[in-house]
Amino acid sequence: MDFRNKRVTVMGLGSFGGQIAAIHFLANEGAREIIVTDSKPADTLTESLAQIADVPNVTLRLGGHDERDFAAGVDCVIVSPAVPKSAPMLAVARQAGVPLTSEMNLFFARCPARIVGITGSAGKSTTTAMIEAALTRGLGESAVHLGGNIGHRALLPQVHTIKPADIVVLELSSFQLEDLGELRRSPQIAVVTNITPNHLDRHGTMEEYVRCKQNILRFQTPGDTAILNAEDPALTSDAQRAGPSPAPERWDALTPGCVIWYRAEDAASVKLKVVGRHNRLNAAATLAVGRVLGVPEAAMAAALADFSALPHRLELVGESHGVRWFNDSKATTPESTLTALDAFTEEKSPMIVIVGGYDKKLKIGSLCGELARRAKAVIAIGQTGPKFADLVRTHRPSGAATGIVQVAGELKAAVRIAASFAAPGDVVLLSPAAASWGQFKNYEERGEQFRQLVKALT
Repeated sequence: MDFRNKRVTVMGLGSFGGQIAAIHFLANEGAREIIVTDSKPADTLTESLAQIADVPNVTLRLGGHDERDFAAGVDCVIVSPAVPKSAPMLAVARQAGVPLTSEMNLFFARCPARIVGITGSAGKSTTTAMIEAALTRGLGESAVHLGGNIGHRALLPQVHTIKPADIVVLELSSFQLEDLGELRRSPQIAVVTNITPNHLDRHGTMEEYVRCKQNILRFQTPGDTAILNAEDPALTSDAQRAGPSPAPERWDALTPGCVIWYRAEDAASVKLKVVGRHNRLNAAATLAVGRVLGVPEAAMAAALADFSALPHRLELVGESHGVRWFNDSKATTPESTLTALDAFTEEKSPMIVIVGGYDKKLKIGSLCGELARRAKAVIAIGQTGPKFADLVRTHRPSGAATGIVQVAGELKAAVRIAASFAAPGDVVLLSPAAASWGQFKNYEERGEQFRQLVKALT
């Protein structure tokens, strides 16, 4: 669509400015009116509103939605990925024949360069950042563009500056990939790190979650490449089905392109700063992408050797009196926390683990069993804190001398309790296995509070 002189509704500004890029893009394209609508009132959107204060032709509709902004007379609605597809206003738009799209769909439709897309239930941000670092080292900073779901980086306003010879690296969430199904586009190089239950509060079923994720491969062409984790059973077996027949049973059957399977051993010779086998898997995926694009091996190895943990992802935030404190606030699923436990089990470090948060309706029984078996102490916070504590106690071996379990409620109290238990050689790990909502705006705020609390201790 040519947006010159068009009247466009942007639905879902959000507290963190998820649609800021779309608003600036529309202004640059010459839209006649940009209607920004959000169910939240203005006083909860101050940071986001400040970022569009100087954008021309913006009309604000906050604290609720108006059907008139979705009906005849509107040329298009750009919908935030966070808005459920069942939202009543979207039904109004569909009935009126108003086109619906998203910021990511607009970018895919206009991007002239090859796209490397990365998704997964865990590890996608670190893998995305590793790939960007390796490609930048080998191809040059001006030729590589990083965006998507990583760090709220949107490339849409700059899409006209991207050249056909460039490479775009995008982290893609299940919400964004759900939208891409409407566009019937997939990245030319698609990386899938793993698939475990997540966002079932939004998608409803595991089958629907998988179906959305598989859009990263579903619309590839014969010249494209799929890079898949050979160590993840959900990707290699027929067990995970992408919905009702006739959808393919296997991930590798979804694409007509080349399929490359990677394993941790593929990166065995690479020196890494980041801990854990999962990070060696991330490095192996990076090497596979680089080889497809012809990046020199030496450049990739050097970039991976320099790579440090991303904020809130097994990030070392303090060390004092022989105790190391790790911020893994990005771990919002049980599987992510299990991955963190594996990293420290390998190095045989006693662990004090802080878990709990908002309830995303995920199954935590298996994780609680592992916490009972491996952790020196478990401290539970947030809405799911009591549930975590009860299940860990249930799984704790009879007569176990270790395995202290306490409900702290809030993170500040959890850090204080952890400090009282910690001894030289221990690891204190914030890896919540739950979302942050209720106590924090997002996982970043939770991780930053943890960082500050640890700093005050050390």
